[in-house]
Amino acid sequence: MEKTKITLADNFIALANTMGDETAIVSGDLILTFGQLAERCAQTARQLTECGVRPGDNVGITMRDNAEFLVTIIATWMADAVAVPFDFRTRRPEREKIFAEFDLATMVEDRPIANASY
Repeated sequence: MEKTKITLADNFIALANTMGDETAIVSGDLILTFGQLAERCAQTARQLTECGVRPGDNVGITMRDNAEFLVTIIATWMADAVAVPFDFRTRRPEREKIFAEFDLATMVEDRPIANASY
């Protein structure tokens, strides 16, 4: 008998389908329902795949602790990729090292990094 693979993204989608109009996240003035959060995550997942992220890829996430951080992690799961979060204060030389050591397909950041060329 073959086991069915259930991912964290699958669990989140099931929760969003059940709790669609309920509040999922409050971040400052931003309030999102589960349905709204699921749509944002799906949109970000599409953007990740359009940028070349494939199932099993490692995606670096270096963002402040906010709603978009959560959206990006869930979106990475929806793209069937692996979220690799690390401190947004990490300097460029350390980021380059992390990019290489974790074999990141891409890195998602919430602020521009001068001369960043990972």
